[in-house]
Amino acid sequence: MGKKSRRKGKRAENEIVPILRQAWLSANSERTEAEAERLIRRGLQGQGDATGERVPDVVAPGLWVESKRRKEVHPGDWLHGLTQAFKAAETAQDGRLACCWYRSDYGRWNVAVRNEELLRLSNAACPLERVTEAHLPVHMDGEDFAQLWAEWEVGR
Repeated sequence: MGKKSRRKGKRAENEIVPILRQAWLSANSERTEAEAERLIRRGLQGQGDATGERVPDVVAPGLWVESKRRKEVHPGDWLHGLTQAFKAAETAQDGRLACCWYRSDYGRWNVAVRNEELLRLSNAACPLERVTEAHLPVHMDGEDFAQLWAEWEVGR
Protein backbone atom coordinates (compact mmCIF):
# COMPACT_ATOMS: atom_id res chain seq x y z
CA MET A 1 0.00 0.00 0.00
CA GLY A 2 1.41 3.38 -1.00
CA LYS A 3 1.91 6.39 1.23
CA LYS A 4 -1.01 8.25 -0.38
CA SER A 5 -3.38 5.32 0.30
CA ARG A 6 -2.22 5.06 3.91
CA ARG A 7 -2.82 8.79 4.43
CA LYS A 8 -6.29 8.49 2.92
CA GLY A 9 -7.03 5.56 5.24
CA LYS A 10 -5.82 7.54 8.25
CA ARG A 11 -8.02 10.51 7.28
CA ALA A 12 -10.99 8.15 6.91
CA GLU A 13 -10.43 6.70 10.37
CA ASN A 14 -10.09 10.21 11.78
CA GLU A 15 -13.48 11.10 10.24
CA ILE A 16 -15.22 8.10 11.85
CA VAL A 17 -13.88 8.71 15.37
CA PRO A 18 -15.80 11.97 16.03
CA ILE A 19 -19.05 10.48 14.71
CA LEU A 20 -18.78 7.63 17.21
CA ARG A 21 -17.64 9.91 20.04
CA GLN A 22 -20.55 12.31 19.53
CA ALA A 23 -23.10 9.49 19.53
CA TRP A 24 -21.47 7.90 22.61
CA LEU A 25 -21.54 11.17 24.54
CA SER A 26 -25.12 11.98 23.56
CA ALA A 27 -26.34 8.54 24.69
CA ASN A 28 -25.21 9.16 28.28
CA SER A 29 -24.76 12.63 29.75
CA GLU A 30 -22.57 11.29 32.58
CA ARG A 31 -19.74 10.51 30.18
CA THR A 32 -16.91 12.98 29.62
CA GLU A 33 -14.92 14.09 26.59
CA ALA A 34 -11.81 12.64 28.23
CA GLU A 35 -13.47 9.22 28.47
CA ALA A 36 -14.55 9.45 24.85
CA GLU A 37 -11.02 10.32 23.72
CA ARG A 38 -9.56 7.43 25.71
CA LEU A 39 -12.10 4.81 24.60
CA ILE A 40 -12.85 5.84 21.00
CA ARG A 41 -9.80 6.38 18.82
CA ARG A 42 -7.91 5.17 15.78
CA GLY A 43 -6.49 1.67 16.08
CA LEU A 44 -2.75 1.21 16.37
CA GLN A 45 -2.07 0.00 12.86
CA GLY A 46 1.19 -1.89 12.63
CA GLN A 47 0.74 -3.33 16.13
CA GLY A 48 -1.03 -6.47 14.90
CA ASP A 49 0.06 -9.18 12.51
CA ALA A 50 1.14 -8.52 8.92
CA THR A 51 -2.44 -8.48 7.61
CA GLY A 52 -3.64 -5.99 10.23
CA GLU A 53 -6.44 -8.34 11.26
CA ARG A 54 -5.64 -8.09 14.96
CA VAL A 55 -6.17 -4.35 15.22
CA PRO A 56 -9.41 -2.61 14.22
CA ASP A 57 -9.18 0.59 12.19
CA VAL A 58 -11.16 2.37 14.90
CA VAL A 59 -11.30 1.29 18.54
CA ALA A 60 -14.69 1.71 20.23
CA PRO A 61 -16.34 -0.23 23.08
CA GLY A 62 -18.06 -3.34 21.77
CA LEU A 63 -17.15 -2.74 18.10
CA TRP A 64 -14.65 -4.05 15.59
CA VAL A 65 -14.53 -1.30 12.95
CA GLU A 66 -12.96 -1.65 9.52
CA SER A 67 -13.07 1.37 7.22
CA LYS A 68 -13.05 1.61 3.43
CA ARG A 69 -12.68 4.93 1.67
CA ARG A 70 -12.41 4.94 -2.10
CA LYS A 71 -12.95 7.27 -5.02
CA GLU A 72 -15.92 5.00 -5.77
CA VAL A 73 -16.89 2.29 -3.31
CA HIS A 74 -17.91 -0.98 -4.92
CA PRO A 75 -19.69 -3.89 -3.21
CA GLY A 76 -16.44 -5.86 -3.10
CA ASP A 77 -14.82 -3.10 -1.01
CA TRP A 78 -17.31 -3.07 1.84
CA LEU A 79 -17.88 -6.82 1.61
CA HIS A 80 -14.15 -7.41 2.03
CA GLY A 81 -14.09 -4.99 4.96
CA LEU A 82 -17.07 -6.64 6.63
CA THR A 83 -15.57 -10.11 6.16
CA GLN A 84 -12.25 -8.88 7.53
CA ALA A 85 -13.96 -7.34 10.57
CA PHE A 86 -16.11 -10.41 11.19
CA LYS A 87 -13.15 -12.82 11.05
CA ALA A 88 -11.07 -10.60 13.31
CA ALA A 89 -13.90 -10.17 15.83
CA GLU A 90 -14.45 -13.94 15.88
CA THR A 91 -10.73 -14.52 16.45
CA ALA A 92 -10.65 -11.98 19.26
CA GLN A 93 -13.54 -13.83 20.96
CA ASP A 94 -14.47 -10.84 23.09
CA GLY A 95 -17.99 -10.28 21.78
CA ARG A 96 -17.24 -7.21 19.67
CA LEU A 97 -19.70 -6.45 16.91
CA ALA A 98 -18.13 -6.45 13.43
CA CYS A 99 -18.91 -3.60 11.03
CA CYS A 100 -17.45 -1.91 7.98
CA TRP A 101 -17.70 1.86 7.59
CA TYR A 102 -17.39 2.92 3.95
CA ARG A 103 -17.78 5.95 1.77
CA SER A 104 -16.94 7.25 -1.66
CA ASP A 105 -15.14 10.54 -2.07
CA TYR A 106 -17.59 13.38 -1.37
CA GLY A 107 -20.19 10.91 -0.08
CA ARG A 108 -21.66 10.19 3.34
CA TRP A 109 -20.42 7.48 5.67
CA ASN A 110 -22.42 4.26 5.52
CA VAL A 111 -22.06 1.12 7.58
CA ALA A 112 -22.38 -2.51 6.52
CA VAL A 113 -23.22 -4.94 9.31
CA ARG A 114 -24.60 -8.47 9.28
CA ASN A 115 -28.29 -8.97 10.10
CA GLU A 116 -27.39 -10.97 13.20
CA GLU A 117 -25.23 -8.10 14.48
CA LEU A 118 -27.96 -5.56 13.81
CA LEU A 119 -30.35 -7.69 15.87
CA ARG A 120 -27.84 -7.63 18.73
CA LEU A 121 -27.70 -3.84 18.50
CA SER A 122 -31.44 -3.35 18.39
CA ASN A 123 -32.04 -5.82 21.26
CA ALA A 124 -34.62 -7.49 19.05
CA ALA A 125 -36.95 -9.97 20.71
CA CYS A 126 -36.78 -12.13 17.59
CA PRO A 127 -34.54 -15.15 18.23
CA LEU A 128 -31.68 -15.48 15.75
CA GLU A 129 -32.88 -18.94 14.68
CA ARG A 130 -35.87 -17.24 13.06
CA VAL A 131 -33.68 -14.98 10.94
CA THR A 132 -33.20 -16.94 7.74
CA GLU A 133 -30.38 -14.86 6.31
CA ALA A 134 -28.54 -13.79 9.45
CA HIS A 135 -25.21 -13.55 7.63
CA LEU A 136 -26.42 -11.13 4.94
CA PRO A 137 -25.26 -7.52 5.25
CA VAL A 138 -27.49 -4.60 6.12
CA HIS A 139 -26.48 -1.07 5.15
CA MET A 140 -27.32 2.05 7.07
CA ASP A 141 -26.26 5.66 7.43
CA GLY A 142 -23.13 6.04 9.55
CA GLU A 143 -24.63 8.52 12.00
CA ASP A 144 -27.74 6.37 12.47
CA PHE A 145 -25.56 3.34 13.12
CA ALA A 146 -23.42 5.30 15.58
CA GLN A 147 -26.51 6.34 17.55
CA LEU A 148 -27.90 2.80 17.60
CA TRP A 149 -24.50 1.47 18.76
CA ALA A 150 -24.16 4.12 21.48
CA GLU A 151 -27.60 3.33 22.92
CA TRP A 152 -26.77 -0.40 22.83
CA GLU A 153 -23.40 0.16 24.47
CA VAL A 154 -25.00 2.10 27.35
CA GLY A 155 -27.32 -0.83 28.07
CA ARG A 156 -24.64 -3.54 28.00
